[in-house]
Amino acid sequence: MAAVYSKIKADDYNIMQQKVSNVLGIGSGQSGWGQPVQSTPVTTSNAVTINEFNNLRYDIINSYVHLYNATPSVNSLFEGEKVRFNASNQPVSYWETLVAGQRRTVNHATASQTWPGSLGVNWSDGLYCIVTVEFLSGEDARKFFNSGSTIDFTSSRTSGATTNQNASWTSLLSTAGTQQFGGNTPGTGTSPSDGTNFFKLQSTFGTPWFAFYASSPYALNFYRCSARCPDQPNNTSGTASKIEFKIDWVDDHFELGGDPADGQNPGTGTYGPDAVDGQLTLNVSTTEATGTLVPASAGSFSIATPNVVIGPILVA
Repeated sequence: MAAVYSKIKADDYNIMQQKVSNVLGIGSGQSGWGQPVQSTPVTTSNAVTINEFNNLRYDIINSYVHLYNATPSVNSLFEGEKVRFNASNQPVSYWETLVAGQRRTVNHATASQTWPGSLGVNWSDGLYCIVTVEFLSGEDARKFFNSGSTIDFTSSRTSGATTNQNASWTSLLSTAGTQQFGGNTPGTGTSPSDGTNFFKLQSTFGTPWFAFYASSPYALNFYRCSARCPDQPNNTSGTASKIEFKIDWVDDHFELGGDPADGQNPGTGTYGPDAVDGQLTLNVSTTEATGTLVPASAGSFSIATPNVVIGPILVA
């Protein structure tokens, strides 16, 4: 590290340039957003030109804005000015504190089932839905998740009779809210391979990456989701291009006296007082990195939007 107010050397510049390039550019594994990188390493001398300085400045701004949706104070320089270390922000000491945004939501599909309907008078036992998310390549998927983009799931239950179980399921799904699956969401890192983020996926459904349970007396009822990458046995390096999600809504509650929670009166087939009916809905969207890069000639922050296919809600 150079002393305060000394000139920036090639090594100092290159260390920062490499860090920013690994994040903003192609990178590998859990690093790399796949965006244009303006700066390049300095190899010809121990001096840093104004153009090299400003190109690195653009890359730092683009990285910072993406992560924090705010513009950092990274001064620009003009020909003839000196590029030096400084105790505040011109430029290197301050830059090193900056060197990890803007988002858009894309709605992809909605699945729903209504009771009374094709699945019967009311809902009982278990339901499931398979959602398939596919990218054109594993590289597109890796950059999508490294950029902080996520696959988002929201479920709800509406309408139907005024029953305690209906109220319980409505509350449970409302409490769950929107659950996001990403490169470091909800799990972090690559181990263990339990399916709790993109880099922890394996070819079989692992530990549910979210699970919510109803409160007493319906504590056996739950809503959960598991994930897998059927095209890769292990996704530690982020090469999978296809993800399958299995969403479960399980009604395991039994009323006192052995009456099933679906509200049917034993032996009669009639509709009982504590049934689950109305409409059950699942919505899938993506939260994607977006924004404008600097300078204007660099274009826009661009990642690939996956193809999302949401299957029907079926009886398990």
